[in-house]
Amino acid sequence: LDKEILKLALDIAQKMVLKEIEKDPLIPLNLIKEALNYIAEGIEIKVKVNPEELKFLEENLFKYISPSKKVKLIPDESISKGGIFIETSLGVIDATFEKRWQKLLEELLKDES
Repeated sequence: LDKEILKLALDIAQKMVLKEIEKDPLIPLNLIKEALNYIAEGIEIKVKVNPEELKFLEENLFKYISPSKKVKLIPDESISKGGIFIETSLGVIDATFEKRWQKLLEELLKDES
C-alpha cells in the first residue's frame, strides 16, 4: 500500500511540475545559460528545444550569452516544454524534463531501498 501511495503522490507531483513548467518560459533559457558555463569557448553547440519555446529563446537567449558562443537552436518535437538537449563535439547534455524527473526519482527512491 505504501508503494501505491508513493506512486500516486509522485504522479500528482509530476503533473503539477509539468503545469508550472508550461507557464514559465525562463526555465529552458536558464538551463541553457547554466549549461553554457561548463562548455568551453569556441565549441559549436546545438541546442534542441521544444518548437513552442523556440521563438522566445531566439529573442532572449542572445541577450545573456557571449557572442563568441556558437549556439544553434533547433526545434525538436521530441523535447517537452521546459527541457533542452545539448549536443557538442565533446558530448551531450540531456536536460529534458523526463531525464531530470528520472534523476529526481532515483534520488528519492534510493533512500527508500
